[in-house]
Amino acid sequence: MKEAYLKYVIAMFIRSKPFEELVGPDWIPEEEYAVTVESIAEEALKAFGYGGGGKNYAHISKEINEEFKQLGVIEFEGDEYSGKWFRFDFGYKNHCLISIISDLPNIDTIKGLGEGVVNRALKKIALEDGLLSLRDQRGPESDVSEASKEPPDAEAPASDRVVRLDDNQRSEIETPLSEVIDLVGKENSVDGEDGLRELILGKIQAGRELIRAGIFSLESFHLTLVVGLRMLVERYGDHAIGAAASKLLDLVLQQVGAK
Repeated sequence: MKEAYLKYVIAMFIRSKPFEELVGPDWIPEEEYAVTVESIAEEALKAFGYGGGGKNYAHISKEINEEFKQLGVIEFEGDEYSGKWFRFDFGYKNHCLISIISDLPNIDTIKGLGEGVVNRALKKIALEDGLLSLRDQRGPESDVSEASKEPPDAEAPASDRVVRLDDNQRSEIETPLSEVIDLVGKENSVDGEDGLRELILGKIQAGRELIRAGIFSLESFHLTLVVGLRMLVERYGDHAIGAAASKLLDLVLQQVGAK
C-alpha cells in the first residue's frame, strides 16, 4: 500500500502547474527528458513537504511515464542524427491521470476519509524511509517528538501553523462555501473528465469540515480547500463557478491569514 500512496502523491504533482513549469511546453532532448523523469518523484515529495529520499521512488514516476507513452500523452520525434525528442501533451495528461488515480487500490480510502489520510500515510513513510520534513530539517521523527513539547500557541513555520477561527469567521466562510459545493455538485463532470468532479468535491468538502471544526493545520487547509478552489478557478475562469470559487478563495485566505 506504500507505493499506492506514493503513486497518488506523484500523480497529483504531475497534474499540477509546478510540474508543467518543471518540464515546459517545448520539445526536450532524450537525455534531458530522462533526467526530468528521474526527478519527478523528488519534486512531488517536496511539493507535499518532504525531501531527501525522493529518488528512491523514481521507479514509480517511470512507471507513470511508461503508462503515458502507451496512452499517447508523451509525443516523441527525431532520427538517428537529431536523436529522440519528447514533449508532454498537458491537456491529455490530466485526462489520463484521472484514470490512473482511479485505479489505485487506496483511492476509495482517500475519497472516504479525505486528503488528511494521505498526509498521515506520508508521515509514516517518512519515518520508515528517513525522509526529511521541509518544515523542520531535524527530520520527521524529531518533528513528531518535539511537537508535543510546544505550547499550543508556539510560533511555528507557516506550513505547520495551527489556525483557529472564531464563530463569526466560520459563519462568514461556511455559507459561500456550501454554495460552491452545491454549484459543483450540480455539474455532471468538470471539463468532461471522469472523476475530476468527485476529486475536487472531496477536497472542498474536507476543507469545509476543517472550517466547521474551527481549528486545523495550515498544511491541511492548503491541501484540501485551497487546492480544490484553485482547481475550480483554473477550470472555470470567470464563469459562475470559477467566479464564486475565486471570491471564496480570497475570503478564506484573508480569514486564515495565508497566501
